[in-house]
Amino acid sequence: MLKNGWRIACSSLALEQGKVKAVQVFDKKLVLFRDKRGRAATLLDRSSYKGYPLSKGKVIKRHGYIQCGLHGFEFDRDGKCVNMPIEDPALAEAKIVDYSIPAFKTIECDGYIWVWMGDRPPGDSEPEPFPPGMERYTWIQDTYMVKAEPLRLLEHSLDIARLMYLHPSDRMAKWAAPPPQSRASFNWATWKHKAKSWLPWRKDIPAPTLAEAFTYELRPTQLGFTVFTPPHPEISDINNLPRDTFRMDFLNPDRIWIQKLNKSKLRGGINDFHMISHYVPIMELDPLTGKPTGTVHTRAEFAYTVRHLPGFKLGRAPLSKPYIRNPFLKKDLAAAETMQAAVDATKAQFVPPQSQVEGGLQAIQTALHHVLKLAEEDQWNEAARAQLPQSTILKHWAAQTD
Repeated sequence: MLKNGWRIACSSLALEQGKVKAVQVFDKKLVLFRDKRGRAATLLDRSSYKGYPLSKGKVIKRHGYIQCGLHGFEFDRDGKCVNMPIEDPALAEAKIVDYSIPAFKTIECDGYIWVWMGDRPPGDSEPEPFPPGMERYTWIQDTYMVKAEPLRLLEHSLDIARLMYLHPSDRMAKWAAPPPQSRASFNWATWKHKAKSWLPWRKDIPAPTLAEAFTYELRPTQLGFTVFTPPHPEISDINNLPRDTFRMDFLNPDRIWIQKLNKSKLRGGINDFHMISHYVPIMELDPLTGKPTGTVHTRAEFAYTVRHLPGFKLGRAPLSKPYIRNPFLKKDLAAAETMQAAVDATKAQFVPPQSQVEGGLQAIQTALHHVLKLAEEDQWNEAARAQLPQSTILKHWAAQTD
């Protein structure tokens, strides 16, 4: 898992002024709060005096410090202990004991609070911004705790074929597998079968089955890769793809961006669809020793656009929480947990045949593992991208029943 990168601690909506919030990223338990200027801060979730969790304390609103709920020690946004009420003031001024606790670099942008968990300083780097123009939409933010590894969720999110079978009635299934042109024309055999099947004594007539290939294009990008349909090998700049292209992007280290836009810009982005997901690793800790047990779960952070009528978005906040849990996400994440349980039971990874990797959708999974491996070794750069095929056409054969 790539630690030298920005990870989401929580959404901006989840951290209120004057409140504390406990989160976990990797194997670190963290506490977040806002100082008196409203800036988000992240500290290790333990007091330096006796290790009591700071998330059980409170924020002193007058100073913007976080106070330990056990002994009243107060800490600023940099982790410095600024008040020790049970200690001798002379001892505190002499600084004989340093009660500071680790603080983590924190940035708030795009509706999220990001924290740097790497073993090296972030320098001038910042979280990868959301694509330009995202401020014109209204967004729903949702968080799920998933009993599956982040890699499993990344593989699952990029599995286009699952949309056709796991979510056949969802709009994304129709975008991922558009009706081929050959089926758009009138087919007498198909119409004849349907007409006969309406009769109660002709229900046993088998439907005609057509094996159809859905085509996609895979290209490397600066931070990962993109896959979209229909393919457009004649267009060199992926930012100039037609608006109605169904597109899925992977961006290091944990972002999946799915988009499908209306054909025309004249409708002001109404019903444009975007879904941006991040998968934050959460290591299970032993309750006695506090050390990782080896089991890794995931905190999945989703942001997706709202479908609305013209003018309706004027009455909504740019960011909001869901009224009900998204049924698509609930079903999708449950399937990912089932896959993780199957992998844990067999202790083996599924390796597809080479014929499926070369021209099928399994090439997307291969690209994901390749990019993650190079990024973990700090080798994902312009030279590495130049060695990859700049455009690969993929096909998925599916049996379609009229």
